[in-house]
Amino acid sequence: MFVGRKNELEELERRYREDAFHFAVFYGRRRVGKTTLINKFRENKKTIYFVAAETTAKENLELFSAQILSVLAPQAPKNPFGSFNDAFDYCFKAAKKKRLILVIDEYP
Repeated sequence: MFVGRKNELEELERRYREDAFHFAVFYGRRRVGKTTLINKFRENKKTIYFVAAETTAKENLELFSAQILSVLAPQAPKNPFGSFNDAFDYCFKAAKKKRLILVIDEYP
């Protein structure tokens, strides 16, 4: 059950319908519903959802790469991108063709 956050959800939906790039940052105390809001918003929408790990940048890049490719190119070899910039560039190019949500949750 999803309770509250109606205004925030409506604002996210409004921005999603616009023909423009949007960047949103959700921050605040733990356990206040940030991830729940994001999950409710992304229902039935093409989404790359990555939960960052408290590990090395190299390992996070490998995990991030795998998540990107599983959504955007499931048949492609699962080789990691050379850098985070390469990974983001790939996502941005894909988003020019079809609306896409990219979520990085629990960024350490």
